[in-house]
Amino acid sequence: MTENEKTSLASFPEVSEVPVSWGEINLQQADKYKAIVNPEIGKVFSIVSKDYKLVRHEEAVNQIENELVKHPDLKNHRIRT
Repeated sequence: MTENEKTSLASFPEVSEVPVSWGEINLQQADKYKAIVNPEIGKVFSIVSKDYKLVRHEEAVNQIENELVKHPDLKNHRIRT
């Protein structure tokens, strides 16, 4: 099974990083923070520090799948989502 076939079995929300600002009249940039959002619907998942590294679900699943196939007892596993 290819990488695309693996991740196409699961549906993950689209995510992106956007700057955070605050205030009512004069918006101030919150330089030490960013928001993790679903750009399709504008939902904010979290406000995190600028140092936070976003790891998409697809990337994590692919890494786990790649490691599982290396293990002799687990390489014939089945994917269920």
